[in-house]
Amino acid sequence: MENREYIKTGSQVYWRTLFIIFLGSMAAFGAEYCVQPIIPVISSSFGLNAVQGSLAVSLGLAGMSAAMLLIAGLAPRFDRKLATSVGLIGAAILTIMIGFSGSFEAILGMRLIPKPKYQRQHQSGGLQLIKTFHTALANKKLLWIYLVAFLIMGSFVAVFNFISYVLLAPPYSLSQTVVGLLFVVYLFGTFSSTYMGRL
Repeated sequence: MENREYIKTGSQVYWRTLFIIFLGSMAAFGAEYCVQPIIPVISSSFGLNAVQGSLAVSLGLAGMSAAMLLIAGLAPRFDRKLATSVGLIGAAILTIMIGFSGSFEAILGMRLIPKPKYQRQHQSGGLQLIKTFHTALANKKLLWIYLVAFLIMGSFVAVFNFISYVLLAPPYSLSQTVVGLLFVVYLFGTFSSTYMGRL
């Protein structure tokens, strides 16, 4: 069996590692959702309706979801630190390119490219992932849980995709800056997820 050196909980290395993971996760999350507060601006710039503009977020999530299955299978073959570093740098470059893009189609294409997500490595790789996925789908009770989670997450994203249009228009007529501050509530999810994970 391969000998591994684990990080001791509460040690200086442990807290430094958590901080690095936090920064990396924030960067990945920001790259994924950075366009959500400015969907109305994108729609206005390219002459799109609300549904078309929301594709800037929806396609990004679709690309991420599809890529997670592939990444989980390939993760054991690559150094995690190197792969994460390359992914974050690539995501940063793509995000900057999106800001200067003059084509909505180009934006959608760059949004489809998956952003880095931290994946725990498994020696069994993709075959074990496929087996686990098949077993989970065979459990009808789990399917209902997946459906509920899908509907809740879908509703959550949809609300934040379209609420900016409502708040920017009369009778609210809020500024883009004020509407953008609404997305600070995402931070509550950071703390609530940590709390629920300890239950």
